[in-house]
Amino acid sequence: MPTAITEITSKVQEQLLDALRAGQDAVVDTVTSVAGTVERVLPEPAKGTLAFNLPLATEAADQAFGFAEKVLDAQHRFVTRVLSALTPEDGTAASKPAPKAAAKTSTANAAA
Repeated sequence: MPTAITEITSKVQEQLLDALRAGQDAVVDTVTSVAGTVERVLPEPAKGTLAFNLPLATEAADQAFGFAEKVLDAQHRFVTRVLSALTPEDGTAASKPAPKAAAKTSTANAAA
């Protein structure tokens, strides 16, 4: 059952993602325009050069983000397992820690 806090958090996250997407769209439009202009000026890379043999940028990005996704998924499973270990079997919220016992008086204070 969602709470007011989780609903607010979800709405804020969606607004942030919408703003992020709008900013990304603006950047992509600008880069596309600039790349089209630069592409007409630059020569093609020569065969046998490092630039010619590099993987496509999209392939490199897909590989890097694929790995990052696997790491994030592993971290998510880890946190879920740790939190499950802290949750009582009946699914109720963990009880509050017991209050700390009063500090014992030191032997010096007891002797006085």
